[in-house]
Amino acid sequence: MLPLGEPWGSLVPNGGLRRGSTVVVQAQPGLGGLSLALSLLTESSARGHWSAVVGVDDPGVVAMADLGVDLRRVLSCRARAGRGPSPRPTYSTEWTS
Repeated sequence: MLPLGEPWGSLVPNGGLRRGSTVVVQAQPGLGGLSLALSLLTESSARGHWSAVVGVDDPGVVAMADLGVDLRRVLSCRARAGRGPSPRPTYSTEWTS
């Protein structure tokens, strides 16, 4: 299990996520979806696990650092060029260690 910080650890079975799993957070822009997705990274990142933020043009590295995410252990993959804006952005967090 990959650890989740509070309050997330108390909200999911076994207090963490299965290694190699993908978590997708969907939210309208401005409603905190990206912040929620990034907050899921904090505990596992602090313990040395790797993660990826996929399909987000600007994941907000300053916000990630403020949340306590180890930026040396995050891979960020922007959305493919030419796809245009998505009406419902998806923030994926994938743990693969």
